[in-house]
Amino acid sequence: MMLSHREILGEGIESHREILSERMLSHREFLGEGLVSHRKFLGEGVESHREILGEGVESYREILGEGVELHREILGEEVESHREILGEGVESYREILGEGVESHREILGEGVESHREILGEVVESHREILGEGVESHREILGEGVESHREILGERMLSHREILGEGIESHTENLVEGIESQSSLARG
Repeated sequence: MMLSHREILGEGIESHREILSERMLSHREFLGEGLVSHRKFLGEGVESHREILGEGVESYREILGEGVELHREILGEEVESHREILGEGVESYREILGEGVESHREILGEGVESHREILGEVVESHREILGEGVESHREILGEGVESHREILGERMLSHREILGEGIESHTENLVEGIESQSSLARG
């Protein structure tokens, strides 16, 4: 039996769609022109990523587990692969996004020099978003994780291969390639 995004995040969150609200048409729009920083997107009352996920989560590290053996273990025993999380109709992450992603940079757009710029000038680093105790993304995931590749398993060659061979923008992926995450969950 496949767990839903709601089950992964906890009872307090009805669905990923509700988190973004009904008015969010695409990832571009929800990050887009009207948002100065990722913090504003989450709301003024959100002090840390912990609060977003719920009171029971002390840190992002605790969500993933002490050792982070596999991405599968993070999500639970009933989830065999990322494919199962997304639903039976999804053969690969590539299919979700569409037929071509040249690089993660291209997905986000030509004007994005770094993840910092995406979030806005107010955000100095990903560390600040998650809290003072997080020195690096590696520390968030745990000491045993050398790279994102290791988290996903030896069979994952690169983030690029996971996404596929070339989408012009993340917005186009979401708008043209996918009706909605809600419809995927129902699929």
